[in-house]
Amino acid sequence: GRLRGARAELRARVFGAPRNAPARTLEIRRNGRVVERVRVRGRDFRYRTTVRRRGHWRIQVMRGDVVDALTSPITLGGGR
Repeated sequence: GRLRGARAELRARVFGAPRNAPARTLEIRRNGRVVERVRVRGRDFRYRTTVRRRGHWRIQVMRGDVVDALTSPITLGGGR
């Protein structure tokens, strides 16, 4: 989706992994580059952050080098 302005709150929820699941990491990406990385803790993990720059944002959940889940691109402001 496209959002006007230069600031937005992003929210993520990661749930349903088995108890013995490998460690996962939640990444906040802007224009394809990681700008924030957080370890997913517990079986019902919630995270929120405010982004303040125009660009193409995405939330991605990683299991090592494997992408487990990702959002559609979120375009903030005029793009790059």
